[in-house]
Amino acid sequence: GVALWDIDHFKNINDQYGHDVGDMVLIKLTEAIQNSVRKSDIIGRFGGEEFICIFPGQ
Repeated sequence: GVALWDIDHFKNINDQYGHDVGDMVLIKLTEAIQNSVRKSDIIGRFGGEEFICIFPGQ
């Protein structure tokens, strides 16, 4: 299986708080995703504010 999602209005975070904060948000989001999926699942950043998760065998 595959899941793809987009962070709505992420540009607003970068514009209002700066790219350093935006990077921290992306890191925290990635950590939350990693803690929510199996170790065998593959997560990646698909685009600027898009993420993909591949669920092998699903």
